[in-house]
Amino acid sequence: MTRRDITIATFIAIITLLMRVACMEHAPLLYDSGNFFLAADDFNISHDRPHLPGYYLHVYTIKLFRLVVEPFVANVAPSIMWSALGCAVLYLLARRFTGTRESLFVALLIATNPLVWFFGCTSEVYSFDLFFSVTLLYVGLHPRLLLATPLLMAFALGVRQSSPVLLLPVYIWLWVSPYRTEQIPIKYIVVSHVLAGILLCAWLLPMLNTCGGLQAYIALYHTHNPLTQAGIMQNIVVMASYAVYTMPAFVVLYIWIYAKASPSAKSSDKTLTMALRLWLVIPVGFFALEFYGKGYFLLCIATLPLFVIHRLRTVPVWGLIGIVAMQVLVFVFAPTQNTNADIWVRTGMSQSSATSKVVQRVRSVYAPVYSQLHYMNSAHTFADSVLLHNKQPYVFVDPTFPLSSRALQAHHPEQTFVTLLVRENGKLQFHHHRDIHISEGLRSVLDSCIILTTANFTQRYGIGYFTELQQYNNLQICTTNNTDSTALLYNNLFVK
Repeated sequence: MTRRDITIATFIAIITLLMRVACMEHAPLLYDSGNFFLAADDFNISHDRPHLPGYYLHVYTIKLFRLVVEPFVANVAPSIMWSALGCAVLYLLARRFTGTRESLFVALLIATNPLVWFFGCTSEVYSFDLFFSVTLLYVGLHPRLLLATPLLMAFALGVRQSSPVLLLPVYIWLWVSPYRTEQIPIKYIVVSHVLAGILLCAWLLPMLNTCGGLQAYIALYHTHNPLTQAGIMQNIVVMASYAVYTMPAFVVLYIWIYAKASPSAKSSDKTLTMALRLWLVIPVGFFALEFYGKGYFLLCIATLPLFVIHRLRTVPVWGLIGIVAMQVLVFVFAPTQNTNADIWVRTGMSQSSATSKVVQRVRSVYAPVYSQLHYMNSAHTFADSVLLHNKQPYVFVDPTFPLSSRALQAHHPEQTFVTLLVRENGKLQFHHHRDIHISEGLRSVLDSCIILTTANFTQRYGIGYFTELQQYNNLQICTTNNTDSTALLYNNLFVK
């Protein structure tokens, strides 16, 4: 690594940081974002502050940022930081086996990828996956830095517990392969893992203590399990939906390179080749079995260009610029269709076909583009204006509304938000201050609440449906724009 490489990596980090800051969320917009914000106020896993498995070091990173910036900025600051550092380290990783131009392209390809860009602008934890995965490989392939990988794994377990588990085969391979050729002294291996164990205990024991010990923590998985159970085929369809916005540039890259580029002698670095395969295959296999989040792809997304670039020495500049430009145009200008809650309702109630649901999801909640962030930021501004003057004890958040109650709760802890749990037979989830509880009794809520819903719903179904609701004394309807109806959902669950 030369001084020039460090300068270029710093440039990449700064450019990525500016891109994220320009598009970042103004306040917590997603359910998990609200969890992290409230956890930084009062860490309590049993009340989803945050959700399982805990994200202890991520929450404390937010707390550190709160020392220098205001709380809402601190919530998204770790995502911006990890995204910028991840792209910079990716450049340094690529430089180990290819030229400056190709390495710069790999870093810019990932920095401008719509999925990576989107989660670098939101207060989620997925950007850490990008940083962790590329750093693990970069450090692990360096003979002098390999001893730092146990510490990296211990730290990563405290930020996002699933990621080091999924990359454990990569970690083992990085240790086994150099040990055969370079014979690292066993005492150094022992010391590095002992230090990692100390770091692990430094965050794990306090986290377990917050929920009453190990047994109490394990018991939470029976009542607070965050994973949504779905079949393999459904998961594969979901993954394919994400690929619509994530993969076009990579597909173009593969076709174009093999058609136009002149391949060099293939890499003889078997350690790198096997590490890349394990880095991709193990996580993708898990996602097919237990997958429900587009951000999971950030753990292995960097493998896709690396697989091609590590076999080539020269690639035409105009092609590199064109692919990066295409991704920027997709993220900045691609439109999204705002969420139709009919895609979430139970199968027997839904009017949408399976194909229609996939198309709806691709165009709405699965679209990691700026228009989605802009729409959600606008919805947040709208909600603020409504809630500023709210006198009602409840705020019912319609399933068509783009923000979750948890995200709204982070900004308005004095309000009581009510959410319909569509997949749990219409039960209600109440959000007040930092707490959550589940109950029933929609009538008592509608007796004195406002409803955050959508203009399109009220315009189509106001006559009839809302006439039925007028029997409730203090009901107010607050609307925003551009979401399809959920009439079937309401007729089956609400109107009695």
